[in-house]
Formats: sequence, structure tokens, C-alpha cells
Amino acid sequence: MDYLIKVVIFTTYMTSVYFAVEFMIDFIKKYLADIPFTPLLCQFGIFAGLNIYLSIIISGYLFNRTLSFWK
Repeated sequence: MDYLIKVVIFTTYMTSVYFAVEFMIDFIKKYLADIPFTPLLCQFGIFAGLNIYLSIIISGYLFNRTLSFWK
């Protein structure tokens, strides 16, 4: 029963983190569209690299939180 409760809490936590990250990315996209040199940044792949970097950071954080949660 204890593991079932942990699974429910973990699923809720991961879902809320996913929606929070998506909300923040959508919020930032509005402001990035107004920058005059945004097409140049897109051409050199700065935004793709930033997206990958943030994904790695968030995934690492969630992995550490998951390990500490299951201990």
C-alpha cells in the first residue's frame, strides 16, 4: 500500500512539473518573438540547443528527486 501511494504522488508530481515547464516555455516564447535578431538565433540553432540544455537539466533534477523519493 505504501508503494501505491508513492506511485500516485510521483505521477501527480511529474504531471505538474511537465505542465509547469510547458507553461513557462509558452510564456517565454511570447517575449522571444519580439526580439529583432530571433531569426538569426534560430538559424544558428541557439533555441534548439537551449531547449536540449533545459531538458537535460530538468531531467537530471527529476531523476535525483525520484531517487531520493524512493529511498
